[in-house]
Amino acid sequence: MQFEDEVPNDMGGSHVQQERHYRMLKLYAALASLNSVSLGTAIGLVTQISPLVKDAFNLGGTEVSCYQASLGFFGIFGALSASTLMDPYGRLPSFVIASAAFLLGTGIVCSANGYVWLMIGTAIIGWASGVGLSIDAIYIAELSTRLQRGYFVTYSEIAISLGQLFGFACGVTV
Repeated sequence: MQFEDEVPNDMGGSHVQQERHYRMLKLYAALASLNSVSLGTAIGLVTQISPLVKDAFNLGGTEVSCYQASLGFFGIFGALSASTLMDPYGRLPSFVIASAAFLLGTGIVCSANGYVWLMIGTAIIGWASGVGLSIDAIYIAELSTRLQRGYFVTYSEIAISLGQLFGFACGVTV
């Protein structure tokens, strides 16, 4: 069983090199998981601010439900299209594209003056999240050894939950 403080012995090199590699891998996995924090935050905020959005844009129940479901719906298309970015451009440029799209979608949502713009922004955020989640799991798996993969890929899942907690906390203050 792999524990956080153990250094796997399948990396080769001296113990000091293995320790340094393991620490760097922890850092890279945590940084790659920041995308997952963004998704969790978006989910938490959408859930919390839906009543405010309903009142501000005078929406009906169906429109609010579509707004709430759109992150996950468009996230599916992002995950399905991730390979079209990753294969020709690589992991890091694809991360940058997904992050830029996430920021663009957030800007559109924040400045939306109607339901259509709200949905466009949310669709972009959902697509970007789907792409990013696909990339971060692959990126972490490629960096880690066979014995470490399961442990480090869970960073992404933990980050989603932390992001949701953060999103709910931010939504409570609104």
